[in-house]
Amino acid sequence: MIKLTQTTRIKTVSKKTFIRLYKTPHKPVVIEQLNNDWPARDKWNIEYIKKVMGNVIVPLYDSKRSTHRKHQH
Repeated sequence: MIKLTQTTRIKTVSKKTFIRLYKTPHKPVVIEQLNNDWPARDKWNIEYIKKVMGNVIVPLYDSKRSTHRKHQH
């Protein structure tokens, strides 16, 4: 039988601590605020995307196996 345990959740972590406590012992962890200080969090919003991409149509695909004609326009 597999023994299940709850994954540790932390707010932030330094690189050194992450390596010591999680990477080296191969222990899973959820880092909740990892990207809070990334510039992209402020820059990438709907208005920015509209400004940069305008009316560009981006095709979406499902996970079904593609046939040679399935995604042709």
